[in-house]
Amino acid sequence: YLAGGRLARPKHIDLIVETFSKLNLPLKIFGRGFAGYELELKQKAKSKINFLGEVTDEEKLKLMKNAKAFIFASEDEDFGITPVEAMSMGTPVIAYRSGGVLETVVDEKTGLFFDELSINSLSEVLKRFNKMKFNPQELIKYAQKFSKDRFKKEIKSFVESRLK
Repeated sequence: YLAGGRLARPKHIDLIVETFSKLNLPLKIFGRGFAGYELELKQKAKSKINFLGEVTDEEKLKLMKNAKAFIFASEDEDFGITPVEAMSMGTPVIAYRSGGVLETVVDEKTGLFFDELSINSLSEVLKRFNKMKFNPQELIKYAQKFSKDRFKKEIKSFVESRLK
């Protein structure tokens, strides 16, 4: 399992760490902490949790490609690019049902949602997830909906249609 990005309190990485520690599941976390938050996370983490620090984009995508799932617990995130990046690598997303992931993750198709920011809620979804199969090629195809090329093409088409 993988989590990460900007390690800040609104991302609720602490919830992910506590849940994976309680379940004794392996987890890799990438990203840089802010205002001592990373130290707090490390104090809560059990031995199967590995903090990788900042990684390059190439390293991040390799981590995503090899992850069982990308865990995302941000609250009211505007868009949240990391879940889309994970899907573009064929990796399903387990996300808190809030904010931008409601537009980018399709429940039971590209990932699963948990409904409360609680260890119990995330734990239950992890148990469900382990009984499911996701098709990496379907995830990659779905993530292409959010590609730069598609965005540029649709903006250009929109502008051109208004100029006519």
